Amino acid sequence: MFEKDLAAELFNTVFEQDAYGMALRSVDPEKPFWLDANNKFCEIFGYTRDEILQLTSLDISYPEEQDEAIERNRRLLRGEIKSYSREKRYIHKDGHVVWTNIWLS
Repeated sequence: MFEKDLAAELFNTVFEQDAYGMALRSVDPEKPFWLDANNKFCEIFGYTRDEILQLTSLDISYPEEQDEAIERNRRLLRGEIKSYSREKRYIHKDGHVVWTNIWLS
C-alpha cells in the first residue's frame, strides 16, 4: 500500500508542478469533460480550474477541428489506436487562437 501512496503522491506533484499544461478528461467523444487540469493548462487557456472543469474539450476547440477530434477519440475507444499526437488549435477565454501540440492516450 505504501508504494501506491507514494506513486499517487509523485504523480500529483508532477501533474501540479509541470511546466507544461496537463489535463485529464473523460473518454466520451461527444462530451469530453475535463476531469482535472494543472495550473499551467489553465493559464494557457485563460480559465480558472473551476471554470475549465465546467467545459468540454470541444467547448474550447477550434470549430473546424471538432469533427476530427471526435473521430480520433472514437478510434481510441474502439482500440483502433492506442494514442495520438497532433498540432491543434484551441480558443482562449478571451477569444484568440492558441496553437498546441497535444498527446492523448
